[in-house]
Amino acid sequence: RFAGPVFGRVAELTFSFLSRAHGIYIMAGSFPLPAGRQVLNRALLYGPDGRLIGCQDKAHLTPLEDDWGLSRGGSFAVFPTPLGRLAMPVCMDATYFETFRILESLGAEIVMVPIANPEPYNFWLALRGVWPRVQESQVFGVKSALVGSLFGRTLTGKAGVFAPLELTQRRDGVLAETESAEREGFVAATLDLEALRELKANHPYLRDENPALARKYFPAVYGQASR
Repeated sequence: RFAGPVFGRVAELTFSFLSRAHGIYIMAGSFPLPAGRQVLNRALLYGPDGRLIGCQDKAHLTPLEDDWGLSRGGSFAVFPTPLGRLAMPVCMDATYFETFRILESLGAEIVMVPIANPEPYNFWLALRGVWPRVQESQVFGVKSALVGSLFGRTLTGKAGVFAPLELTQRRDGVLAETESAEREGFVAATLDLEALRELKANHPYLRDENPALARKYFPAVYGQASR
């Protein structure tokens, strides 16, 4: 609660300046930020003019975050931009397929996920996140990973850009990925939104829906997407 405003101010000064200076969109990772009586793990999105476009609160907390007393977010948001329709669930949110399913139903095309894993890198554990969610939901996925030491914990992870299998050259779902899970790196890829939209228009996964079932049993979750 006391450090959160400092994190927020540093993020505002840093990422607002960088996005404006370079004329780009920046998903600035996530920070523990107070909101009223709660403290939330909140991701921030800045636009080319340096202004804050929106934020996303983490919905699925780790046991450590629960011990810290953080509160969970209760909804997911999609942000329309000239780049496409962006979303940014936080870390553990990508472990659950319903997160991306809801975002895709709300129109998300590019889903950006900041992660901070305080554990040794394990390929199979890492696979539980963005890559399978992209294949299930037919969106582009962008993962940024915090690496190094922070508050006495060692963080690992590979940043990457992911796409449906059909839209990758090697048919492996990976457009770009860092080689090391322990060192900082940079990846870049071109995202073809028209190809994605064409793929989704004729994809059997996305045609196999039962909106009546969703409205009946998950009204609070799917209400926005069903209207």
